[in-house]
Amino acid sequence: MDINNIIRTLYKKGDYQHKRKVYDSLDTDVAFERFSKRIGMQINTDHDVTRKNESVTTWFRSYRKPIAVAASILIPVIIATSVIFTSRNTDDELIASSMPGTSIAYIETSSGEVIPLDSASVNIHKAGINASVANGELVIEGADEVENTSIYIPRGGEYKLTLLDGTKVHLNSDSKLTFPSRFTGNSRDVELVGEAYFEVAHDEGKPFIVHLGNVSVKQYGTRFNINAYTGKSKTITLVEGSIGVTSGNNECRLTPGRQACVSGDEMKVCNADVDAVMGWTEGMFKFDGESLSEIASTLSRWYNVDVCVDASLSNCCFTGSLSRESSLNDILDAICEITNTSISINGNTIKIKK
Repeated sequence: MDINNIIRTLYKKGDYQHKRKVYDSLDTDVAFERFSKRIGMQINTDHDVTRKNESVTTWFRSYRKPIAVAASILIPVIIATSVIFTSRNTDDELIASSMPGTSIAYIETSSGEVIPLDSASVNIHKAGINASVANGELVIEGADEVENTSIYIPRGGEYKLTLLDGTKVHLNSDSKLTFPSRFTGNSRDVELVGEAYFEVAHDEGKPFIVHLGNVSVKQYGTRFNINAYTGKSKTITLVEGSIGVTSGNNECRLTPGRQACVSGDEMKVCNADVDAVMGWTEGMFKFDGESLSEIASTLSRWYNVDVCVDASLSNCCFTGSLSRESSLNDILDAICEITNTSISINGNTIKIKK
């Protein structure tokens, strides 16, 4: 492999900002102790320690911040370069070939025609939709007739679009949004399966309503995130403004920083870690005590590979912040090291296990 490609692999776009966040948030005491264990150095706290050991210990502790940072940078680089220059077997190739998601989507028109979208600029004039694409974003420009159109984001993708009313939507992997070419009537209705972040254009006389099967989210102009993948509970997190969440006969009004979780007929409202919820829109995985099963589902969607967790780890949780531009190999290394787990591969499935 060409050395320039290696450098670009190790230092991808956005990594510098991520490394700065790691530096600023680094727990030097924990990092120092971990580093000392890695190099086999024992920090003796006995009062009878020799003067020589005291001086060595004092020197290391006085420089523990740069040592910790160096360890956090050098160790992954050593791992990465050893992976690059070591011949891989078939199992390694599955992880290596699983690349981070990119800007990609598919439009399905009212006539059933499917149009692939990427970051290229293009104009669309098809049945039920007039739109343009620029810089990986779809802008709906309306149509003569009111027709429903769907945009689908496959696994390994994400996409942004602006609806005719000016509402901006950021769709995550494996998600589908169905919307009309233009809004008529007394409300602006769309349907969502998957995850999306909405910045709704204000219209006091025409509420914007997101339908999630038997759940609906209603507001007039605000910012919120919805996680509503098939087979999962539906989570609605309000960032700004006010929204109403309705499920069956249950209805609640959320204020900023609050979250509604709907599972079956039950709805719970609690405080939300908005920073963690919104991490994916900022190019980050931000896990706050999430189960490994949930994390495996997230990785499966983003890297377009099947990741699962051994049943014995169903209660194991992980907290951490990682770049979505990171390689799958680096993500799995971080999770396994912190949770003391390992990886096995069977066919096209990666399993996290004890």
